Amino acid sequence: MKTIGFTKIMVLVAVFLSSSLLSFNSWAVNACGSGGYANLKEFSSSSATFSVEWGLCGANEIEMKMTGNGTGWIGVGFSEDASMSSTDVVIAGVDPEGNSYLVDTWASERTSPTIDTTQNYILVSANEVAGSTSIEFTRALNTGDLDDYALDGVARYLLWAMGAGDYAGNGSDYHGSARGISSGVIDFSTSPVPLPAGLPLLLTGLGFLGLVKRKA
Repeated sequence: MKTIGFTKIMVLVAVFLSSSLLSFNSWAVNACGSGGYANLKEFSSSSATFSVEWGLCGANEIEMKMTGNGTGWIGVGFSEDASMSSTDVVIAGVDPEGNSYLVDTWASERTSPTIDTTQNYILVSANEVAGSTSIEFTRALNTGDLDDYALDGVARYLLWAMGAGDYAGNGSDYHGSARGISSGVIDFSTSPVPLPAGLPLLLTGLGFLGLVKRKA
């Protein structure tokens, strides 16, 4: 019985893996708005629980979903250090009339952030159900705006906070103890690389060929 030579098998493996890696975006990056999240961080404080999910989407964008156990504003921020000063913050919520809002802001100090001149965050969905608020949004990894931190290959701390009422933007939106920060910096521009769909089948086939060769 003829068997495929070892060199030919290695060529087949190389071709398969190369084609899989070259088509990375087709199976590792979702379309924006699809709600596919490869990453999750969960937080809690004495008065709140909060979660943030995110994943890459489109060509150079990130999509995030933040959820908090409240009906006021919720927000996340990206920071170079473990403090609120110099933090890129996005704040969102659903008001009592059912209107959703999302605001791109910048916190220069440990005070209420100011609204950015250019709004670079895009609201995808907003829901307030059973005392919990969930917001989905997208933004470019690098917006080119000085009031937005670049996230393309630069790790940042992730801050989160919640307010008892809806965002007013007049300095009265204090979060109290409903806040927190990630234990370390996060590179938001990377996502876990899923196993190519055909790889298990290929490995099984290679094992079978090896068995046949030994018996031949």
